[in-house]
Amino acid sequence: MNGLCSRLVGTLQAGVVLTISAFGQSLVEPERIPSVRQFFEVASSAPQLRCEISPIRPSLNFGFRFEAGYTVTIPLAQLRGSGHGLNMHVQVTPSGREPVYLVQTGVLPEVPETKADGVTGGAFIVGEGTYDVAILVEDDLHRSCRRVADSGPANGERTTIGTSHGRRSSGRTSGE
Repeated sequence: MNGLCSRLVGTLQAGVVLTISAFGQSLVEPERIPSVRQFFEVASSAPQLRCEISPIRPSLNFGFRFEAGYTVTIPLAQLRGSGHGLNMHVQVTPSGREPVYLVQTGVLPEVPETKADGVTGGAFIVGEGTYDVAILVEDDLHRSCRRVADSGPANGERTTIGTSHGRRSSGRTSGE
């Protein structure tokens, strides 16, 4: 029984290390949009944060709305210590319309020396149409990781939602 308890405690400790707080995602206020655009512009020249950003294909949620999103996987070794924070900026651009900006901000718990990855993400509601999506993750040291959607149909990450003769057709992200 004692071995079972120590394995359980070890599993709980690993679970704490693997969890990045669920940040609240919100719309960027109109007066902050120029500064968020600048984050996207300077990100290519910023020091790199190692991470992997994976899109989540649109699917029908329990509210009968299409929801798309992304997951971010970050090796926690680069965020060792306490007081580190992450900012996630998302630019969703409907075809032929102005972009909408979303932001998530949070402070990480103390991260011990580890080889584990932290996983977080976000989601957003989409309607019928085509969307370009750009995601930027920045830490408190101004290192960044980004995934910018290409607007080209052959290899891009355009998210398309459509209906056909009154029936829902499956949402897809091309280029995957």
